[in-house]
Amino acid sequence: MNKYAELILKKGIQIQVNEPLLIVSSVEKIEFVRILTQTAYNMGIKKIDYLLEDDILKYKAYRNLSEEEISESPLFDKSKLKKCSDEGGCVIFLEGEDPDLMNDISPNKIATARKVGVKSQGDAKLKRSKYIMPWVIVAVPTKSWAEKVFPKASDPIAKLWEAIFKCCYIYEEDPLKTWEQKKERDAKRSAYLTQLKLKKLHYKNSLGTDFQIELNQGTIWEAASTWSPSKKRDLLVNIPTEEIFTSPNYKTANGIVYSSKPLIYNGNTIENFYLVFKDGKVVEYQAKKGEEILKSILETDDGSSYLGEIALVEYQSPIAQSEILFYTTLFDENASCHLALGDSFPLCIEGGAELDKQALLDRGMNQSETHVDFMIGTKDLSIVGEDANGKKYQIFENGNFVLEDLV
Repeated sequence: MNKYAELILKKGIQIQVNEPLLIVSSVEKIEFVRILTQTAYNMGIKKIDYLLEDDILKYKAYRNLSEEEISESPLFDKSKLKKCSDEGGCVIFLEGEDPDLMNDISPNKIATARKVGVKSQGDAKLKRSKYIMPWVIVAVPTKSWAEKVFPKASDPIAKLWEAIFKCCYIYEEDPLKTWEQKKERDAKRSAYLTQLKLKKLHYKNSLGTDFQIELNQGTIWEAASTWSPSKKRDLLVNIPTEEIFTSPNYKTANGIVYSSKPLIYNGNTIENFYLVFKDGKVVEYQAKKGEEILKSILETDDGSSYLGEIALVEYQSPIAQSEILFYTTLFDENASCHLALGDSFPLCIEGGAELDKQALLDRGMNQSETHVDFMIGTKDLSIVGEDANGKKYQIFENGNFVLEDLV
């Protein structure tokens, strides 16, 4: 756990001695919060604050309060994110929720609470999207999550910790060095895709996915490590991460995509769903489980039914090869190619860091208060890219990269 905490602080956010730190976590993860705190103190970090939440208290609030009362509840207030952002600080999000806890809660109540959280944090969300505010999301086991992943294990929490450490290379002799080597490999892949100047991508697999989308002029592909222009340092915003990603032109998606893994969203599970796109927008959808939750995501705001991200993840990635369904997007998205409904990444387009929301929209970059990843990758996924001259490139074949010498 000490090595994990060190990776988060030294590689995730690369926090500096004079910067404030905010740790966002459920109270159930307090043991690791204490370890993370001591590691930060050992590094000379003195100004540490906490946004400690309780999922059971939130559940009780959902069950007993009206939507109007939820909108006034301090349980969903995230103004500490604004305070940390205003002070030039960094934030660590500790994930690990019960995938089934909110199954009987109205999607409208969950959507209301989410809007409260977004509004209360002011421009902190925008600053994170531009990496002005360093941030990282990592996973910490909880009892209910561990039992969901390993229902037959004698000690589910210990087994989930072991799986997390394997996926995050913590068992390597020097995890920081391993991550540095991984960063260099992924940087080559993202640079290769950027220099191809692809105009469009075409996805197909045996689930029925047959989908095309165009890329913006000046598209930049990002990888494990993301550069913060204001802080002048690299960030690992997701640990673990196996993806090479960018933001597409949000008005150009056409076709159908089928989910390849469950989507866990605010304590709810959405399974076996498909989305039909026309001129960028989802015009038809269906889910065998969680359709009302999917509907609430799509209806969050004007941009939530359009795409803000496309991400490439090899079927042979370490997380995929573990054959573990983690029931959390942080891990499952790194075992599968995925798309994301909602907000785009400003740094995935040339000059994006200097553009406001309207200017980003004008450049084809979706704007939304939400960003929800869902998995579509399979072992037979094919992705063909095409540049402005009509030249085609086989980007993915049989679920894995085809990148000449960069495989």
